[in-house]
Amino acid sequence: MGLIRWSKQNVDRHWFVSKFALVFYSFFFNLLSVCIYGAFARKGDDSEEGGTFGLVLDVFIIIVLLLERLMNSPKYAHKKNKIYNVVMKNLKRLFWLLILIDCILKVVRITTGTVGNPINIHTDGLPNDGMTSQQRGGYVSVVIISLIFDCALLSIWWEASIQTFHVIFIACNILQFLIAVTIMQVNLGHINLSFLNGIKKVQNLYVLTGAFAMGQAIIGLFLCVILNEKNRLNEIIGKMVLLYDVYLACIALLSLGCFCSSFYYLNSKYGFPISVPILFAVLLIVDCVSYICTRYFRVRYSNTNYVVEEYDLTSLTKQQKAGWAKLIDLNRRYNSGITGDQIISLMENYYTAELEGMRCKVLRVYKKKKDKKEKKKNKSNDDILLKENEEKNSDKEGSVDIKGGADENGQKNLLANPPLKEIKFPKLSAKDVTEAWDALDKEVVVFLPEQNLSDELPDEDLEEFKPLSKNQLKKLQKKAKPKKQQMDMDSLSNNTEKFYNELKNTEALVLLTIIDSFDLTERIPGFAGKVLSKLFGKNSKYPILCIKFGLLGFHWPFKRSTFFCSATKKPIARSAAVMYSISEWNKNNEKCTILLDPTYKDDFSEPGIRFSGWYKINLPNSHIIDLRPFRNKTAADYFKAVKYRSQENTFKADSGVVIETYDFDEKNCSDVVNMNQNIANSRSESGQSSTLLNPDWEFISRLGNYTNEEKYRSLLFLKVDDRIIASCVIFRLGETITSDIQGLDHEISKKYKAYFVMMQEVIKIALKEHVSFVDFGPTTENAKVDIGCKVVPLLGSIYPRNKIMGPLVQFAADQVDV
Repeated sequence: MGLIRWSKQNVDRHWFVSKFALVFYSFFFNLLSVCIYGAFARKGDDSEEGGTFGLVLDVFIIIVLLLERLMNSPKYAHKKNKIYNVVMKNLKRLFWLLILIDCILKVVRITTGTVGNPINIHTDGLPNDGMTSQQRGGYVSVVIISLIFDCALLSIWWEASIQTFHVIFIACNILQFLIAVTIMQVNLGHINLSFLNGIKKVQNLYVLTGAFAMGQAIIGLFLCVILNEKNRLNEIIGKMVLLYDVYLACIALLSLGCFCSSFYYLNSKYGFPISVPILFAVLLIVDCVSYICTRYFRVRYSNTNYVVEEYDLTSLTKQQKAGWAKLIDLNRRYNSGITGDQIISLMENYYTAELEGMRCKVLRVYKKKKDKKEKKKNKSNDDILLKENEEKNSDKEGSVDIKGGADENGQKNLLANPPLKEIKFPKLSAKDVTEAWDALDKEVVVFLPEQNLSDELPDEDLEEFKPLSKNQLKKLQKKAKPKKQQMDMDSLSNNTEKFYNELKNTEALVLLTIIDSFDLTERIPGFAGKVLSKLFGKNSKYPILCIKFGLLGFHWPFKRSTFFCSATKKPIARSAAVMYSISEWNKNNEKCTILLDPTYKDDFSEPGIRFSGWYKINLPNSHIIDLRPFRNKTAADYFKAVKYRSQENTFKADSGVVIETYDFDEKNCSDVVNMNQNIANSRSESGQSSTLLNPDWEFISRLGNYTNEEKYRSLLFLKVDDRIIASCVIFRLGETITSDIQGLDHEISKKYKAYFVMMQEVIKIALKEHVSFVDFGPTTENAKVDIGCKVVPLLGSIYPRNKIMGPLVQFAADQVDV
């Protein structure tokens, strides 16, 4: 009942904020100002022409509004044609221009006089021939109120496309234009009365400031015309808004200086009017509101309904892990170069790894669905409001729609009978952001894969993971006599409704690698890095640049670990929403100082990075070989095609041996760690930053002995005379094979060109296993290009939890060595 009563009150009050009400208010106060002036002003004074002009305008506007309302009624709606629409549209534009001129004239009149006589009404001091001070004060108040309503009339025929904030921005620029005209007029009127050159220079500065402010208002009005809900995140629009903000900041600083200086000259000796500091103060306030509006227009963060939760992979059965692997495979368009089984295996390995200074979490990002009761309640409330509105308007022929008036073209007029929610201070809605984010993705065409044409994967794709009823399980149990069938039946019985819903609702699985003590100063080269390290590094007294670092990826190999698990029509917007949701989760949960998400520069997700609130940074290039043209060919064929000379002659001449092993025992793993430490020491000695982390033999051992039943990871050694000269860990990720945690014996590795030989052996393994890509990662670009790698730029998405650290973090991150 309370909701219905509120709705009826809302319907009754809508006339107080309609366009008819605005015209009536303007007409009333313009008429009142003319009457007061006619009753009390001296005979023969013609300074009230502005009020008369406003009255005439109001009368014509009322006629146009009544005509428009009449033609929108059912009786005459069929008689409207193109000529009528063109005439009405041009009439509205004409009246909008005339109202603006009227407002400017009124502002000029209000500020032409002194404090005691603001409108400069002629009087010889005789009570019977002029206004008293009380009468002048009341008259000025009425004129100011009429000016306010005249300015409100400017919004009647303005098509605002981003709701109330757009209208506020329009009003601010119109007001700023009027204030700028007033500042110029007031100071030009007094500049000739100043006899001191210093005073004239100050007033010239005020005039110039007013002129610049007028230019800013014109730029702002131009932005109002071109800005709409879909293009507000466009790159060109963003640069224009940035230009406006820079210009606005300069005008605000000038206005602040003029405001402060005007108090010094505000005395009778110089004849400065009191309106000068007041006008500059109002100009500052308008600048602040305009800046808030532009920030709203550029809001990039999604008001999404995505939720992030920590997910325990170890609690899943083999069948359930296969479900996640299949989801990743089904979405291979967004998870290129990898296969679900290998990724889930490596992700679980990292999740359970125990390495000093590093820990990992798996995050599940899913779309929160509204509760059915909540949906039903919201729908019933909306139906009640709509029904009440229709009943209220049913008896009023040709009345304006209470949900928002529309012009003859069917476009929404935001100030025509606005609902109560538009009177409140506006808030960013999910729809506002969604429509702007949707513009990031190109329209779907019929030739794209079928997966892109749906928001969800077909149920048939996940049929094997649907939960079975008790009767179905009993029937299967009777049939499942052999051991293998019994195992299959057990795996099916582990499928639950909860797990199936997780598969259906998940947007992405993400591995977060957390490094609790990451020294930023080690990544800053040169003398500056050394100084900062002594002052604020991890070994200093105040280690404020030693932070908690979160990597959305595997460090070995250096790979992104965000895997999308659902189909979508808007992949860029979805990627940005996932990144934004993770950063919001981090604020309240893990609280990493910095998050880094590495990806390829030309990846589909790149355009959405800055819209998610993350910063783009450069990372060292990766180097990838495309082996698809060489399928079923030998390594000799490949090297001949890329014109590469084999580097293994000396190695073979001295009976060098290549050993690939899946035996991750303590000795082999310790050898890999020791060899890798040689490279870390060499980097430090040459002045490069140290490695992000140093693996131990237990970590290497887990890579081979845990979740590696299918032999996705192996060790590679090069030996001469039973001495290890090079080593690495080979990672198989499906379509991609990569080597990492390399190690060299620098004393003899150059002689045998061990680094080149090791790359050749990895390529041979890839060709033998029919792998499509070999990813050799960053560093040593020349050697990798020579062997046939393509340079693939890497891009980092970085998010500092404390935005004040943004510039420093961005500079340090650009210098990072991986």
